Amino acid sequence: MAKDDDLKDSDLVNHNSRSKTDQHSYKERLDELELIRRKKKAEPQKNQAISKKLPKLKKQRFNANKFRAGILIGTFSIVILFMLYLVTPISKINDIKIYGNQQMSTAEIGKSIGVKKGDLIFKVWFNIAKEETHAMKNNPQFKSVRINVVGPRNVTIQIKENKIIGLIHEQNHYYAALSNGEIKKVNQQLTDYDMPIYSGFKSDSVLKATILQMEKIPTSISQNISEVKFDQTNKAPDRLLIYMSDGNEVLVKYTKLAKMMDYYPGIATQMTTPGVVDLQVGAYSYPYGTKDE
Repeated sequence: MAKDDDLKDSDLVNHNSRSKTDQHSYKERLDELELIRRKKKAEPQKNQAISKKLPKLKKQRFNANKFRAGILIGTFSIVILFMLYLVTPISKINDIKIYGNQQMSTAEIGKSIGVKKGDLIFKVWFNIAKEETHAMKNNPQFKSVRINVVGPRNVTIQIKENKIIGLIHEQNHYYAALSNGEIKKVNQQLTDYDMPIYSGFKSDSVLKATILQMEKIPTSISQNISEVKFDQTNKAPDRLLIYMSDGNEVLVKYTKLAKMMDYYPGIATQMTTPGVVDLQVGAYSYPYGTKDE
């Protein structure tokens, strides 16, 4: 009898357990159905929202395409206009004015710089620094070069020169000695220049040092120098022989040329006859033929 009661209790427990499981499954099913119902209800609203946004999206896309098309058309138009500009006269240099030259001719300056009428103005504009550097390297007589584009078609060139302060006579040719010590090869005839002639120099460094010394001499003295000759001896390896336009000769070391030539005017005024002014050691003079030079 007790055994039967136990079986009944066990069946009751199992039944209750199954009931709870069934209830839980039923609840889950209801939740799924509710979720499906909500999704179906939300779909029309979602579709309606998309329908409202669609015209705006189309308008935005149209505006974007219109903007891109505008950029392409604008770029193409600029390229066409620039190409037309290049083939018209207004793109080319019409006039070049040169300022500051005293010894150099406009033809020489134009050739050295390389800017000429008919060149594209924008090419000059974007290459000013390059043209200035090229000119300085191409011609040592340029002390400075400044190129400016003035207006749509005009160019000005402002220069400063290293002056030609003498002529170098070498192998029947004349070269220009510049105030910065450089030597300039020239094609034109320079013998008409009223300036000293340098001769007898075998060392470029000695010649350059002499030229730099000459540049320091006051014009009142240097304008009376007709020739500067390197005239070394065993006892005087750095001696110069200078011929003056007043008929005197000067002996002086090239390393002290500028300093010692300051004494020349005072000594020359005391000389009664042409002779030699010796400025190698001290400063004195003597008539020609009275002393072995």
